[in-house]
Amino acid sequence: MKKIQLSFSGKWVLSKRSDRVLPVQAFIGYIKEIFGSKIEIVKSSHSECIILVESDMSYDEFGKKVDDILFSKMAIDKNAEVVKYLLTEEKKEPVSEAPAEEKKAPEKEEKPSEDAKKSSGIKEVLGGMLGKGDGKADTENEAEDSSCERSVFEEVDELIAADEFKAVIHELKMIAPAVKQNKTFRPFMERNFLFSINDGYGLTTYLELFAKAVKECGIVQSKFPVRVIEDTIPHEPHLFMAFEKMLRDAANISGTTLICLDISNETSDFNNTYFKKTLELAEEGAEKCIFVFRVPFLEDDSLEAVKEYLCDRFYIRTLRFPPLDMEDIIACGKQQLGRYSYTADEGAWEQFERRIIEEKSDGRFYGMKTVEKTVFDMIYRKQLSDAESGQMNTLITKADLAGLIENNTDEDDKGLDALREMVGMEKIADTVEEIIAQIEVNKKLDIAAPCFHMRFVGAPGTGKTTVARILGNILRERGILRNGYFFEYPGRAFCGKYVGETAPKTSAMCRDAYGSVLFIDEAYSLYRDEHIGSADYGKEALDTLITEMENHRNDLVVIMAGYPDEMKTLLKGNSGLESRMPYEIYFPNYTREQLYEIFAGMVSRSVACKEGLLEEAKKFFDSLSDEVLNDKKFSNARFVRNLYERTCAKASRRMIYEKSPEFFLTKEDFIAASSDKFFSKLVGVKKVKLGF
Repeated sequence: MKKIQLSFSGKWVLSKRSDRVLPVQAFIGYIKEIFGSKIEIVKSSHSECIILVESDMSYDEFGKKVDDILFSKMAIDKNAEVVKYLLTEEKKEPVSEAPAEEKKAPEKEEKPSEDAKKSSGIKEVLGGMLGKGDGKADTENEAEDSSCERSVFEEVDELIAADEFKAVIHELKMIAPAVKQNKTFRPFMERNFLFSINDGYGLTTYLELFAKAVKECGIVQSKFPVRVIEDTIPHEPHLFMAFEKMLRDAANISGTTLICLDISNETSDFNNTYFKKTLELAEEGAEKCIFVFRVPFLEDDSLEAVKEYLCDRFYIRTLRFPPLDMEDIIACGKQQLGRYSYTADEGAWEQFERRIIEEKSDGRFYGMKTVEKTVFDMIYRKQLSDAESGQMNTLITKADLAGLIENNTDEDDKGLDALREMVGMEKIADTVEEIIAQIEVNKKLDIAAPCFHMRFVGAPGTGKTTVARILGNILRERGILRNGYFFEYPGRAFCGKYVGETAPKTSAMCRDAYGSVLFIDEAYSLYRDEHIGSADYGKEALDTLITEMENHRNDLVVIMAGYPDEMKTLLKGNSGLESRMPYEIYFPNYTREQLYEIFAGMVSRSVACKEGLLEEAKKFFDSLSDEVLNDKKFSNARFVRNLYERTCAKASRRMIYEKSPEFFLTKEDFIAASSDKFFSKLVGVKKVKLGF
């Protein structure tokens, strides 16, 4: 039994953090290739490892293997003092170890050679969908030797979700013997696929896995790897032009080609000329190519309609890839983190979840790409935390992730007290307290909980979003909501771009918010009267929302917000909407006095100010006309915040000129800020003129 104790320079490892596989995991991967299951990993961290190997090799032979891995396969310069290792012989009977000579390499960093950078394995799976934890560093010479890498079936089995895709891959394995024995390669080539998958959820990864499985099973009549050509230009006439180019590229490739064509834009009009020409062209290339047609994740009826149209020309197998829920996303995050030998405690994963919620809440979530980005951010913050503390370990804690969450204020905004402390919120706090009391009484008496979805009605900047955020915290504290997170979307974010996309998209957004608050700003944009035409998907989104609100009335709070008149129009969009949103809270515009109070509060909580500033601010807000305060363009507290931030910007510029070591606001800073065009145009303040 051989024992390897190996360590890399921490500074050198840090310089390799952007590599696909970190050095320790790469080393372990090569040891596994040589000795297979005859190894035991006693310890593994980001910079060191201890491995036991069952081998009859002599010490010298074993040492040469290790040297070959480090200095040939991993391309570490022997003159670079970045790695140390100690080999010892472990006896079966307890005897003292006879340490072998400690082998060192001098410390000089050198980049891996170009040969070492080449890789023939599949690309890294976005966001850890594969969790490729063996750290294998594939090289070009291993491309034709499948024994040097894991079976594609092992990789597929590690996928999170994607059940239909897994089933197809295993079907290939089952039919492979019959295809090869009977030489029925052509019938297999006639089978094509329709993938229903959203952007960012691993389409490229699935295509490459499929191509690899086809080759590994041997069900194509070619000794060459199956190549993937993917293009996502779904706009006519470019669809036809792009497809022509893809087929030309395929003609220049030896062997079989897997071509993926995005037909999302064609789902609303199958009969356009360019799409017909594209499919005719595909028929001509069917003998050498397998086609995958891609659309977003659609509802079943719409997806079936796409399949039926394609089936007129091809055999089509439909595979659906539903959006991952939070449990699946966390599992992907853990796989991704595990590839770099890191783990995280419960508090860190709570931070991860909240960061993903933040990423989702603006309507721009990019699936596994966002997961990968977040995991990499966690690793970087952990390494920075370790560097600052002088201690290094591979467990990421909540304390290591300071700054991971951008909006980390809701923990400080707990309870009705926080609501009552807000300017002008006394009556609204009373209304919220009454609603919560009713819910708690019903719960205590074991009466069916009332529907507590709400409408927040008022002009911009009157506190609707802030109150909704605090409400989620209160409902969590009282045990009414299990999570109390806050999801905020504009109304049109629920609408898809293609036929059949809206309903599953809306359902997925609601599913994310189960146990929490779903806040829909400008909700009236979901309903545009019947004159808009069938191309508008707002009514479909609204109908789906109503179903979710009813089915999850005890585990979801939907708050729709907007202007008073427009919200009345919204209620016409669905006859059942008003009854399912029995609570309406009105947010009045702020008075001049309240606007000044908000400004003074911002100043007192944040910065020092000189005499005369607040007096000048009071004079400014008192001068606002009723016309301005009642104008729809006036943004109330948002206007105040913008003015405060502009005042701070003026003060910052003054500090640079004056070379002042202290930051403070002056009367002159405020006058300069309020004279800017943005404010003076809105409130009628004349621009300050200089000179005579």
